[in-house]
Amino acid sequence: ASVLVDRLVGLFSLGLVVAVGGMVAHELIPSLVTIACAFILVGIVVSAFVIMNYACRSLLARLLPSKISGALNKLYECLDLYRNRKTILLLSLVLALTFQLMRVVMVYLLAVSLSISVDIRYLLIVVPVALFVQMLPISVYGIGVRESAMVTLLAVVGISSESAIALSILLLAIQIAAALPGGILFAMGHRLIKSENVSKQAGK
Repeated sequence: ASVLVDRLVGLFSLGLVVAVGGMVAHELIPSLVTIACAFILVGIVVSAFVIMNYACRSLLARLLPSKISGALNKLYECLDLYRNRKTILLLSLVLALTFQLMRVVMVYLLAVSLSISVDIRYLLIVVPVALFVQMLPISVYGIGVRESAMVTLLAVVGISSESAIALSILLLAIQIAAALPGGILFAMGHRLIKSENVSKQAGK
């Protein structure tokens, strides 16, 4: 349940950042993109209501096939564990939004370091979309699809493909560098646990 809620909160925070970006950068982007961002915001609110409302759940159970309804029931069981923990959910969402905004600022600083001129408001749309595409299980760590998303989205504001790819590769390098210490500590922890187990068995 905790992993599921973590993923849902992460997706909601990405969608909210995109929606906010579409509103604050409306003069920088085509009107259709702004409208799409507004629909994303409405979709997030409606989805949260449908997921947590018992009447909507009953309606979906009658309309959807039994296999899908069974899978949804398992989803509902996990979510219901957090139904009365609104403070925790709200705090989690605030932290997730803060984390996504920090990512946007990071990409903006990377763009500045590469002398790429891009409005940080537009990055509120670009970064969450690129990170969402990166999570799709169609490539290794999003390599290729993330670059394609960055090239396509940044081309809207006149940034060249070369600059967009360079920015995406630098973002990948930062992500790997940030994750590396945790991976090393995780591996060391497993080795320590294994050595402790071996010592206990030897003692017996």
